[in-house]
Amino acid sequence: MKSLSFKEPWVGSYVERLLGLSAATKRAIINVLEKSLMPEKGGRAPRTRKKEVFSEKFWSACGAWDSPETAEELAASIRNDRTVNPDREPL
Repeated sequence: MKSLSFKEPWVGSYVERLLGLSAATKRAIINVLEKSLMPEKGGRAPRTRKKEVFSEKFWSACGAWDSPETAEELAASIRNDRTVNPDREPL
């Protein structure tokens, strides 16, 4: 693993932000980081979030449509429900 120096601008900005936190918040961050370094029982690497859960949270945050319909069915239902066809001026 590559070691980082504080001379790199992005590392320096993170360190500056961390230094501005309260002592309790700094301790909490340190505890989380220490736990991430400890192997699980059985000698395996620390668990990561399930991909499905992350993906579900990600897509819901982006406003993804969750429906049993296919995209074609959804587009057709929107097209059929339109009641107004505006007159558009030619370019």
